Amino acid sequence: MKEKYLHYIWKNKMLPFYKMTTDTGDCIRVDYPGDYNAYAGGPDFFNAKIHYQGLLWIGSVEIHINASDWYAHKHHQDIHYNNVILHVVWNNDKKIIQNGRILPTLEIKHFVADDHVKRFSTTFRLKRPLLCGSQLSIGTGSHQLKKMFELSLKKRLERKIETFMQLDASKSDCEILYYLMARAMGTNINAEAFDAFAVSNNLQKINDLVYNLEFKAEVNSSVIYNFIHIYEKLWEEISWQKGGVRPSNSFEQRKRQFLFVLIYIDFSFDYDILTANEILSRFEEITKEMNCMIQKTGYCNTVSASFVNLLIINAIAPFLYFLGMRRKDSFLIEKSKELLRNCPAEINHITKLWKSYSVHANSAFETQGMLELYRSYCEQKKCLSCSVGKSLLSA
Repeated sequence: MKEKYLHYIWKNKMLPFYKMTTDTGDCIRVDYPGDYNAYAGGPDFFNAKIHYQGLLWIGSVEIHINASDWYAHKHHQDIHYNNVILHVVWNNDKKIIQNGRILPTLEIKHFVADDHVKRFSTTFRLKRPLLCGSQLSIGTGSHQLKKMFELSLKKRLERKIETFMQLDASKSDCEILYYLMARAMGTNINAEAFDAFAVSNNLQKINDLVYNLEFKAEVNSSVIYNFIHIYEKLWEEISWQKGGVRPSNSFEQRKRQFLFVLIYIDFSFDYDILTANEILSRFEEITKEMNCMIQKTGYCNTVSASFVNLLIINAIAPFLYFLGMRRKDSFLIEKSKELLRNCPAEINHITKLWKSYSVHANSAFETQGMLELYRSYCEQKKCLSCSVGKSLLSA
């Protein structure tokens, strides 16, 4: 038995309250189980509304396997638990006194179906990375799965721009795009290194060094050679991860390719005025020009089309979403999603995992949802917070 299972059945009111009484023999009616406290300290549910003893009680609910866990967890010494109105337990093995009063306790073990408990326990004992993988057939949870992909994509986009939404308006749109592009260049393993570079060398500094109008109009290999030495010095104080990637994806290659990204991508360009397809076409042209110059200098490997797609997925799409949120423009928010729908599906170990269970993706819109759903729910076994998990466990 796990507390998170008890949280799940309480949150979703899956108990026959009309049959139940507290340890003092009082009948109860649950109008509202409360706001689930998934992260902060304190009781498990806040602002619950429960009738008993002829009164409506409004306060917190705490849930335990055993009632004695109240003392084991030191709640009796914590004033945050003084407003608990009901103690919900699987096994009522001890009377609880909090702040000088006996705490009403609701024992629930006799009111939960054995097969439901068994299904939950069996699922959570599995060692496979997708606990519900074998049940993800066309007829089981497919609608819920699509819905969770979309919700997870929204969560992913919001997470990517969360830091920037907290900044004041003094940060220009082009600076935000620059930071997003830098982080995307680093991919997962070296995102922090590229973050550090962008913080240490803001866009204005970069513009002054390698991206001002005076030389951009006549970019050639000799111009770039002159700036390579300066550019390399900007990285001298930045630490990075050396292992865990293929040579073509190494930090050294991405660092060098970033020089050409800084030169050829116009961070001040109004991407919001283009359609999703026009953005893709623009980056296709930029990639051709960039790779032509890379080949002339021999400074690094050319940038692959698949990596440029990753830059669009992880920088341009979140940037459009950021603009939409900052300007309260639903059209731009939808355009960011349309851009992802027009990008090919990503191929990585997580999308391959979903594919092994016959869950296929047609675009980056779906693979981004897959990545976030796996990282935020599946990997952490938060099945009871996922509509797919809940539907399968309740089937």
